[in-house]
Amino acid sequence: MKKYLLAIVACLMSTTLLAADPPAPTFRAGAATSNLTPALGSAIIGGFLPFPATNVHDELHARCLVLDDGKTKLALVVVDLLGFHYIVSHEARKFIEQETGIPPTNVLISAVHTHSAASALGEKHFEFPQKADEYQADKYQTFVARRIADGVKCAANRLRPAQLGFTTAEAPEHVFNRRWFLKPGAIPPGPFGTIDQVKMNPAAGSPDLVKPAGPTDPLVSILAVRELDGRPIAVYSCYSLHYVGGATWMRCSAGIS
Repeated sequence: MKKYLLAIVACLMSTTLLAADPPAPTFRAGAATSNLTPALGSAIIGGFLPFPATNVHDELHARCLVLDDGKTKLALVVVDLLGFHYIVSHEARKFIEQETGIPPTNVLISAVHTHSAASALGEKHFEFPQKADEYQADKYQTFVARRIADGVKCAANRLRPAQLGFTTAEAPEHVFNRRWFLKPGAIPPGPFGTIDQVKMNPAAGSPDLVKPAGPTDPLVSILAVRELDGRPIAVYSCYSLHYVGGATWMRCSAGIS
């Protein structure tokens, strides 16, 4: 009789375990950086003319954050560059998919728009459409794409249980619209011989100023990720401000140090 009871209890326990809901997936996050600083002598862009870098004020990086909710992985990348050609994004996403399994559609890559970095735009960045199979990446573009993928791979390797928080704040005191409507006849012809409707960076206090060409966005969006014990992993933020860094002439800088 005792054997029968044990058998029934065992069957009930097995049935209960099989019928139980699977454990909820654990949210995980990982972050890493990879160095993008070019060789000294590389042309720094962002001014009216490029000039060779003679020193490094602060290193340039690809700052990478990987998030995983148990079903979907995505990567957020911010690079310390003025901008980059489509080929850099295309190649980086290809490496990332091959090495981490994160599909290209789940990878967001942006630039801080520093004016103290070497160019990853290439010589033909004004030509459209930009087709990856018809464009040959230069040496620095290839380097940047590879280092972006390295950073994402390291971030994926560091995935651990995490908590995520999001908030916003407003900081209108730092933003303004640099494009203004001016009085009739006050806008000179542009390089193509036409007259623009608005002018960028008109003289401050000019009597020809009429009104800004549009609104500003004072919102600061903040995504924060931390470990379960409260130790920070990363902060990902967005603020619509054309920042002017404090790096001295001819030095590489992320512009946000």
